[in-house]
Amino acid sequence: LSTKEINERAKESVKAIESSKMIQVDKSREFYFDSVFGPSTTQKQVYDQTAGDMIRNNLFKGFNVTVLAYGQTGSGKTHTIFGGNGNMISDKMNDEVDGVIPRAVHDVFHHMDQIPSGKKRMKVQMSYLEIYNEEARDLLSNDPSPPDLQIRDNGGDVIVQN
Repeated sequence: LSTKEINERAKESVKAIESSKMIQVDKSREFYFDSVFGPSTTQKQVYDQTAGDMIRNNLFKGFNVTVLAYGQTGSGKTHTIFGGNGNMISDKMNDEVDGVIPRAVHDVFHHMDQIPSGKKRMKVQMSYLEIYNEEARDLLSNDPSPPDLQIRDNGGDVIVQN
């Protein structure tokens, strides 16, 4: 619960039961997922069990990786994806605050550094988008009023165009 909710004496209506990979709502409805994280889960644990696993096991085998954070406003999506220190990228990882994106960028480039030099070339592309009310915004843009983005399929590749 947030500080405001605690001050208002709100009761928890959703419970994460990590061992069963289940979310329980009002003690009467249960929803099962691939992973469930409770409020005490660290940023590092979330990353290692989600995007980190996909990057380590799929990305460098030629598969695309997508991380989707879905939830109601104020549920912590931005904190989980971006982190809580205000720095998108730094030289050192901070297990307490760095979110999915700083960790993913660090892991991708660290892994690339470990590959022996040779004829192989790598191209890294990344999008950080917010989709809200069926409109997409580029969250990496410095433009205070970024243009609408067009998302389309280009023969098997997803293209995000502004």
